[in-house]
This record gives sequence, structure tokens and C-alpha cells, in this order.
Amino acid sequence: MKNRCVIFDLDGTLIDSREDIANAVNATRRDFNLPPLSLETVVSYVGDGVRKLIYRSFAGTDADLEEAIRVMGRHYAEHAVVKTTLYPGVADGIRVLSENGWKLGLVSNKPTELCRMIFRHFGLDAFFCVIIGGSSGFPLKPAPEALFHILKESGSDASLSWFCGDNHTDMNAARNGGMRSAYAAYGFGTLGDAEYDLKLNCFSELVDHLVPRDGRAG
Repeated sequence: MKNRCVIFDLDGTLIDSREDIANAVNATRRDFNLPPLSLETVVSYVGDGVRKLIYRSFAGTDADLEEAIRVMGRHYAEHAVVKTTLYPGVADGIRVLSENGWKLGLVSNKPTELCRMIFRHFGLDAFFCVIIGGSSGFPLKPAPEALFHILKESGSDASLSWFCGDNHTDMNAARNGGMRSAYAAYGFGTLGDAEYDLKLNCFSELVDHLVPRDGRAG
């Protein structure tokens, strides 16, 4: 029998990383003698990978963008969990999903080792069967190849599985991969005109939908 899998995005879905991302962008701008951007401005640039984040954050400047990407990566790696927190309900919810038979995977634009470091910091790493970051060699979302890999590795059926994220790239990746989609409306992504199957106002709503409270193990 095929397994069921939930694949998650990271930023804006499992973790609130807005301040640490903005601080890394502004530390990089400071290194290039540029003034800081507001938190809201930086957050509006997030969701399509670090390259586009830097291109947007340095638009209209004469900065070496490749160097800025390297510098920003260093700043962020050194301060990735200073202000970052799990969203309410994530720690318990991940445990409940795992204990009730759901295979768990991650697809993020962050470098894979950085994803692993963040998971270790919050004690989530043991629950996930596959962690795929932007450095794993797969095309970035909304391409579905990373999702297909997790489904294969976990022995899961796409029609029984979900992708949960806060951005249009996540919803479109789910559609491209033949999976159902849960939109984390509590996050900081941009939905655009992307469609979804389930809207979440908090993380626990996903857990309640997938594992009814009266039938839970653990």
C-alpha cells in the first residue's frame, strides 16, 4: 500500500524567518555602502530564491550582484536563527503527523545544509525523511521534480499527498506534481492567482484536517 506524504515549504510555513532574512539583506547592503530597506520591503522580495531576493534588493545599484549573493549567504548562515521562530503549533503538529503515519518532506529554496541546520536547531530533523534545498540540484519550485523525488523516496502516492506552503510557487508546484495543496495564509508569501485546496489560518488547522483529534495515535 502506498504511503501518504506531506511536503512542506520552510520560510513562512514552518518558520517565521522574516527578521533574520531582512537583517542579512541589510547587512549585505551595508557592506556595499547602501542604506537599509524596511522589513516589509525585504519580505515582499522573498519567495523565489536568494538570487532573485538579491536582484530585487539591489535593483538600481551598481553593486556586483554575484558578490552580493555570496556576502548575503555568509551573513544569513551566521545569523539564521537569531530572531527566527517556529510558527505556533508546528513542533507538536509535526510530531502528531509523523506518529500517525504521514511521511514528511521539505522543499525549500534555502541551501540544503542551511535547512538541515535550522531543523536541527528546532529539533525537527528526525521527523523528515527527505530534505531538499535550493542547492540539491533540482529545479526550483514551481517545478515538481523535487516533489516527485520525495514521493518516490517515501513510497508515497501523489494523489494521497499534500504540499503545504505560503507562496504561489508552492501552490503551483503542488498542482504540477499532482498533489493537493494547503495554503499557509498565516505566512508572508504572495499567493497571486494561484489556486489551492485548503486554506490555513494557523498550522494546527492542517494537522486537524489530516489527523482528526478523535482518531490520533500518541
